[in-house]
Amino acid sequence: MNDLLLFWINVLLVLLEVIVLIFFASVFLKKNLSRRKFGASVILLVISNITALVLFDSHFWSKAFAVIIVDAIWLKIAYDDTIMQSIGIAIGFYSFVSVWDVLVLLAVSFLSKKAFSTYMENPVEYYLICYGVKCLELLLTVIIGLFARNRFQFKNTTWKDWLRATLFPLTTIFCSVIFFQIYEVESNVGTELLLCEIILLFFDVMAMWILDYMDQQQAALQDNIILKRSIKQEKESMEALVEAYSDQRKKTHDFQNQLAVIYGLVQQESPNGEIIKYVEPLLKKELLPSLITKTGRNVVDILLTQKHSAAIKNQISFQMQLGDLSAFPLSDEELIVVLSNLLDNAFNACMAVSSFEERKVLLKMRTEEAAGFLYLENRTAHDVEILDNKIVAPKNKSIEHGYGLKNVAAILENINALYVFDYNSQKHLFSFSAQFPISR
Repeated sequence: MNDLLLFWINVLLVLLEVIVLIFFASVFLKKNLSRRKFGASVILLVISNITALVLFDSHFWSKAFAVIIVDAIWLKIAYDDTIMQSIGIAIGFYSFVSVWDVLVLLAVSFLSKKAFSTYMENPVEYYLICYGVKCLELLLTVIIGLFARNRFQFKNTTWKDWLRATLFPLTTIFCSVIFFQIYEVESNVGTELLLCEIILLFFDVMAMWILDYMDQQQAALQDNIILKRSIKQEKESMEALVEAYSDQRKKTHDFQNQLAVIYGLVQQESPNGEIIKYVEPLLKKELLPSLITKTGRNVVDILLTQKHSAAIKNQISFQMQLGDLSAFPLSDEELIVVLSNLLDNAFNACMAVSSFEERKVLLKMRTEEAAGFLYLENRTAHDVEILDNKIVAPKNKSIEHGYGLKNVAAILENINALYVFDYNSQKHLFSFSAQFPISR
């Protein structure tokens, strides 16, 4: 085996360890980079790991420290996590890889009744075992991911999920064992067997990546179905409310007209009677509450009137500063989803505040030539954690929690709107601001 081939085998071995690290980190963390930047960071990580291994090849603890630091820095940059989480995962992963490397070599040495050092002297045997170990580490990472998915992500895993996720790694491990046994019999084909194992392992990685991508697409499709269902329900609810309000206004108008006729007849028949004293106040009374806003958007006026009544009922101070919204760059359906979910979220947060004086919600909306603007702020009883412009749900909440604000974010991202979630922990003040482009 020549030096060039050994070099590339080592490079591929480091690349495989990085791929296993990616799968390992993805179990617990969310990516913080775009695909292009993430790919570039992986290449830099491989180069940095190779450099650390070359520089500290003969010093185990220095090599371990350098690799852990490099991995921790990469994890902090590539994923949404803290420095301590990055260091912890880097230490855990390096320990995981090192332990399994040694355990498998010791197991093979014990079963074959050969000295441990003999495998270190034969590069073909050594790398056949090393790549077999990587197959095993990949399988263990998949198993950890399935347990974490069931435990932390509130997703039930069936036997089909287990079969689909573990089939390729198990097959690769089985083939690795067969390749090693063939090499023990026919040592002259060792290089070819090693190349076959490397190719099989990388196809295994590609298959796992495709399966993971399909899972992500399925999850996105499920979110989209829930979003459409939520929009449809809220649209139907608002349409029913608008229809009921219009029908009630018509009936009230007709009733007032009939009262006016009755009033006129009574004036002629008995101008000083008891009936006219009863009817006269009714003619001056507004039997149906009028809309509290006049924005030029009927659905907005009705929705805000409804929410204002809910705020009064729950002793919440709901203030509004609204301009003419007739040209606001959202459809009626989109406005219903955005406003109702934002206000429901604000009211729910305020109702947890014990002091009635602190229960405050402020809504501002206006339209200018280039864009529409929306701003909402409300008090909270508990601190709100915001990560990567997303609200982090409490860990004790199920996967269904928080779909209201997810619906808002999905609509805003679909129309390329700019939006920001913010929280002032000193004032216990949560705020949301968004800018909507006029032309789209």
